[in-house]
Amino acid sequence: MEVLFNSPVSVKIASSSEGVFQKRRALYNIKVLIKNAAIDKEFIVELSDDQKPSFIFTVTLTRESYLVLQKEQRLEADFDQCIKIVVDFLRSLVPENVSINENNSNSKGKYLKGNDEEQFIKVSFEENDKKLTIELMSKSTLKALSLLSLTMNALSGEDLVYHLERKMQVKVQTLEHKLSETIKKNDEKKKDLESIMERLKKKNSTLENELEDARKERSELKNNINDKESEIRVIQRDLDMLKSEREIDLSQLDNLTDELNQCRDQIYELEDILKDKDDEIDDLKERIDLIEKERDTLILENTRLRERCSQLKADHSKANEILGKFMSEHNKERNSISSLTKEIEKFKLESAKYSEDIKIKTKKITELEKINSEQKAKIKLLESRCEKFQDMVVPKRKSNILVDNISVNHPDKVLSDRKYNTNPNLH
Repeated sequence: MEVLFNSPVSVKIASSSEGVFQKRRALYNIKVLIKNAAIDKEFIVELSDDQKPSFIFTVTLTRESYLVLQKEQRLEADFDQCIKIVVDFLRSLVPENVSINENNSNSKGKYLKGNDEEQFIKVSFEENDKKLTIELMSKSTLKALSLLSLTMNALSGEDLVYHLERKMQVKVQTLEHKLSETIKKNDEKKKDLESIMERLKKKNSTLENELEDARKERSELKNNINDKESEIRVIQRDLDMLKSEREIDLSQLDNLTDELNQCRDQIYELEDILKDKDDEIDDLKERIDLIEKERDTLILENTRLRERCSQLKADHSKANEILGKFMSEHNKERNSISSLTKEIEKFKLESAKYSEDIKIKTKKITELEKINSEQKAKIKLLESRCEKFQDMVVPKRKSNILVDNISVNHPDKVLSDRKYNTNPNLH
């Protein structure tokens, strides 16, 4: 037989007469088994109560009986699917921190849930509690729906005795197993205690030996204390003598402290003088360092200048050679420059002549411009007179036009003609 589910489950009790839910709840053990028979397997569900040993209800389903139940309740799942659905439904009712195979009637608080769960189990008793109906319920928005309803019969007679015997055998086996484990643990603890006792005995013997040694040391210490007390008395006498000597020494010490203070004052003065001298020495050292640095820089500068001087001497000799070559070329250029200066003087004389000619010609040009301006003024005067004459003599318009054209093209000729014209109207 295979156990698929075995755990306490909280159920709601319904009254057999009224068919309504009561406020109380109950905690029942539900066990789901699969029995592999010769022909086919059987699906067994057991409902029991640990507080009442005779409270045991069972139902057995085969494939044939499930077909009848499937038609009556209009179930869509087959036999194997129904087993899985029932087991999953029961597991959903067990709290998460509890094992599905836990069987503990003392922990009711872990299993009892509130009244607002979406899935629950409803139990209804019938026929003087010899039968009951267990229903897998699921809440919807309108009402609670019954997913599956199973009618369970109470065990009685030989079946009940057989079931109780089997249950007692299981409990006896578990108790025997626990007893064997406790015996093993007790044996282990006994061995541990025996080993601890052995160690304590050994420690006790060593402690007794140490106690004897301590007693001997104590007697020896007493003898030593007596000897030390006699020595202390002698030392006390010597101490008294030393105290008297100490008082004498203290008076001498005061005198010595005064002298010491004077010496300290002198030492402080000498230290101040030494500090001043040290400061002067430090200043001198700094000056010496600066002078040495300047000396080093001057030495470097001297070497650099010597190198520069030798280089300049070499450059001077080269420059003398170049200067000699340059002077020879300079003399040649001086001769060529003297010839050029002569030509320049000739050019200056010629340019002076040309400038005088230019001045004469410019004077002539200015005179001609004056004459031209006078001629233009005369032409304008003649034009005005011609216009007056046209106004006086209309028929002679054509001849005046010709005269105007002639005056424009040949002004000198017109003036000469007008000089010798005897017509009084023209004047």
